[in-house]
Amino acid sequence: MNVLVTGATGLIGNAIAHRLVKQGASVRALVRDPARAAKLLPSSVQLVPGDVTSPGTLPAALHDVEFVFHAAGMPEQWHRDDSIFDRVNR
Repeated sequence: MNVLVTGATGLIGNAIAHRLVKQGASVRALVRDPARAAKLLPSSVQLVPGDVTSPGTLPAALHDVEFVFHAAGMPEQWHRDDSIFDRVNR
């Protein structure tokens, strides 16, 4: 099973990624900072640089994926850029 996890360096996404690896899934993670993600995720997770708010980075992450666990989120509603909350959480 090929799976993409967004938000894999966050609390929920990280738990999802670890559980999927433990269950034998082939896990890919869309990450903004691959060096940071490499320290937080199992070495078997394929790290794809990108961002959920940058549509151009999604095709590489989604290639041959059967399931997506979208755990990326922006919990803070107040940010300097008003649109960031909506772009991340839609």
